Amino acid sequence: MVRALACLAAATAAVTALATTAAGAPPSIIRLPRGFRPEGIVALTPPYFAVGSLAGDGRIYTFNAASGTGAEVFNTPNQTIVGMSYDPFSGVLWVAGGPVGGNVLALSDGGATLLATIDVPTDGNTAPAFLNDAIVVPRAGAVAVTDSVNAALYVVPTAAACGPPARGLAAAVATRARRVPLTGDWVQVEGFNANGIEYSRRARSLVVVQSVTGLLFAVDWDGAAKTIPVKGGPLTFGDGLLFDAVDPAVLYVVRNRLQVIAVVRFEDAATLTDGARVERNITNADWATPTTVAQAADGSLLTVDSQFGAADPAEADYFVYRTPAATGGESKKGDPRVCGRRRHGWRVRTRGSQGVSSVVAASISADAVNTPGWCHRRQARVWEPHEAPEVGESSGVVRLTLRILLMVSSTAREVKRRWERAVPKAV
Repeated sequence: MVRALACLAAATAAVTALATTAAGAPPSIIRLPRGFRPEGIVALTPPYFAVGSLAGDGRIYTFNAASGTGAEVFNTPNQTIVGMSYDPFSGVLWVAGGPVGGNVLALSDGGATLLATIDVPTDGNTAPAFLNDAIVVPRAGAVAVTDSVNAALYVVPTAAACGPPARGLAAAVATRARRVPLTGDWVQVEGFNANGIEYSRRARSLVVVQSVTGLLFAVDWDGAAKTIPVKGGPLTFGDGLLFDAVDPAVLYVVRNRLQVIAVVRFEDAATLTDGARVERNITNADWATPTTVAQAADGSLLTVDSQFGAADPAEADYFVYRTPAATGGESKKGDPRVCGRRRHGWRVRTRGSQGVSSVVAASISADAVNTPGWCHRRQARVWEPHEAPEVGESSGVVRLTLRILLMVSSTAREVKRRWERAVPKAV
């Protein structure tokens, strides 16, 4: 009996040690379903990530980066899933629909629930749209989407995730996508043009890479583009873009055909057009065609290998590879892409389900969240305390002021209560 208990204790200790080792060392390679044909990747609520498929059946694979396990949570016929962007404040996943569908999708529950399908206006286009990448900017209340074959961006209000409005012309206009022509320094050339897109919160500017020329642009919401001079450029075959979660002056540029990720550092993160330089290139001998990158909470980078040259894409094996971050840092203050809903010491309160783990377990009810009231509450604009409020955001200042006054009032009451306890009343 004693021997049996000793063996059981030893086995338990071994299992515990193995679990501890596994927990301390997340997998460096994550296998995707065979024939998945991945392209875009995005960080959801940690430690979950979502990967989209180019296969045309609208598949999204959500996985746990800590364990490597995952599941397909969404699919729809005649739909490609290309670039993706996640809004941690509302829990909405935005998807660029590529050449098949030519639309933008809004999903919730880590990609498991379709909220809305938004068609983009194509008047003025010279070719069928190829919606390649997307970036959501909660503070602006908009999603910007690139078109790789037309000189335009598409701007989708985040309110469009609520679906078509029940009534009212004003509400209909507020949820309608806009086509924004690219102007300024932008010159459309033959080949694949606008590809990856990001947003610099420090410079308050969109950043777009032009794949065929390798040029990097700072782009305003009105489409005016300014060239960013890059020492060590051009960044030809530029694909996915990602600002580092710790260092706002560092931009990762995935160069698919060259099998590298360029680490680009801006001279001034607040004025991107002052110039930048390629500090170094991240490589991996296993990459065939890396396309996009996302960042984990520990600062490491997760890169999708799309293997565009695979002989039989339907039977090919696809993987996501983990590499250390170029900055070597871990997010301390918090970033919505890597640290969930906590940011700069403020917790943004949202309603509805946010759990991705329950999505994988298929236990979230779509009817419980896909309601107009839920959607409009979740799509409310959020003022970020670290940025100065702009015109039209006075309500955010009022809320912040009231919150401070309430905190002061609460503190005063607590001090009074403790004083009364410490000093007995005179008889």
